[in-house]
Amino acid sequence: MAGRKFDIVIWGATGYTGTLIAEYFAKNVAPNVKWAVAGRTANKLEQLVEKLKIILPEKKEIEFLVGDIKDEASLLSIFSQTRVVIAAAGPFTLCGTPIVDACYKCKTDYVDVTGESPWVKTLIDKYHEGAEREGIHIVPMCGFDSVPFDIGSYMLIKHVESQGTQLKWLRGYAEGIGKPSGGTAHTMLLLASTTPSKIMRDPLLLNPADYRNIKLPAGASDQMLPKYDKNIKKWTSPFIMSGVNTRVVRRSQYLYKNTDHPYGPDNFYYNECELHSGFFSALFRTVFLGIFMIFVSIGITRSLLKRFLPAPGDGPSEDYRKKGWFRVTFVGETLEGNIVRGKVSGGDAYKETATFAANAALCLLDKKSLPSAGGVLTSATSMGLNLISKLQVSGIKLEIEQ
Repeated sequence: MAGRKFDIVIWGATGYTGTLIAEYFAKNVAPNVKWAVAGRTANKLEQLVEKLKIILPEKKEIEFLVGDIKDEASLLSIFSQTRVVIAAAGPFTLCGTPIVDACYKCKTDYVDVTGESPWVKTLIDKYHEGAEREGIHIVPMCGFDSVPFDIGSYMLIKHVESQGTQLKWLRGYAEGIGKPSGGTAHTMLLLASTTPSKIMRDPLLLNPADYRNIKLPAGASDQMLPKYDKNIKKWTSPFIMSGVNTRVVRRSQYLYKNTDHPYGPDNFYYNECELHSGFFSALFRTVFLGIFMIFVSIGITRSLLKRFLPAPGDGPSEDYRKKGWFRVTFVGETLEGNIVRGKVSGGDAYKETATFAANAALCLLDKKSLPSAGGVLTSATSMGLNLISKLQVSGIKLEIEQ
């Protein structure tokens, strides 16, 4: 990829999340990184560029590139000019495959912010072996879905490895303040209407078919009811994102399985829940989530929900994002029976999605230092400790509790 005009191109930069990523680049990325914005509508890109020039410290020119997912030649023209693409335009189930395909043909590395695990499975089936062979990093799910959970798990696993042991199990406890954007909400409805529930419930969805035949330990199953957790001494409830994040962590576990750095013994498992201050809070959340899942699974009620959701392209305001925060506490047990803990925390989920995606892309500019040669990977298997270092510098807290 030597001699390419750009280091990074942000595709879908005029959307809600894409704009946040572009603003992150304008405010934080070093001047020597050559980046541009791209999408399908020229006048929207022009407006975005004018906005970015106001906040860009160097006030330098920002290029924009116009393409369309229905015009492969336009995508190839754009992605052949850059080393890395950040894709921020969804739903990826409908819009993402042409972008990945063009990146693959151009041998351009790729990250995105999807949480659509069934679509990611199609990428693994279609591109993993070729990308591994060609040294291309295709790394979906590099936003809040699922970097803090995947990279936080990796952090704790590497910590106990440095102590000469392994984990028997690991659990993530999520808490925070935030609300979904219109794009996220409507993507959830799309998945509910197009994806069989059997696929969504598959705990090893992102792993090869022969590996999905293994029987996971009982503790690995998705939590369905309120539960008092003795490891953290608080009440917990099901976590709406666990059906995505646990699948990502289990893919990381699989990809490291036959290396010098396995996640743990064969019966190691990871799961997630949401943390609460008391029983009634956990019960309310469980009931609310259960009713919501029933509504999204039925066509009539799903149509009603659409009337009350923000429109695609809309999302939490800047003032609301300033109030938002997240924290994931990780608790695990070593082979010797010792309990270890760690935390990943930051601001609003959409604000930090920009942080995660931008720094994941920046990691790919130095591929020689990365733990994997290529493939359809996760943040832990593509970037590993490199991403942890960049996120810490960027204000994300990744901590091991002694």
